[in-house]
Amino acid sequence: MPMFSSRSNKGFYDSDITPDLPNDAVELSHEAYRSLQQAQVDGKVIDYEVEPPVARDFVRSPEQALAGAIAQRNELLREATTQIDPLQDAVDLGTETEKEAARLRQWKQFRVDVNRVDTSLPDPVWPNHPIEPA
Repeated sequence: MPMFSSRSNKGFYDSDITPDLPNDAVELSHEAYRSLQQAQVDGKVIDYEVEPPVARDFVRSPEQALAGAIAQRNELLREATTQIDPLQDAVDLGTETEKEAARLRQWKQFRVDVNRVDTSLPDPVWPNHPIEPA
């Protein structure tokens, strides 16, 4: 089963499965194909602009890094709010347990800490999630 790569389609093809290969298909050795597949598993990206294609480290643009950090912050804030709301309800009703009051303080502190993270840094340091008290 010969394997091929296509620069124009940015993909791999098994000639036994895809008999009509793209015009720019280039045959890969089994070793090269397996190496590229493993590189993807390891988090690398395939650069099809060279022949044969090579694996490269994934590099995000500053805009992508910022968008990723903002998305991470928003997800952590959503999670914190989901945890805080029912705990705050118990406090508001005066029915909270000591454990719930402690959890509420932890989650509120977590939410404050998340809001203080500088998302403009290339690799922001996120606070640890609150740990369930024993």
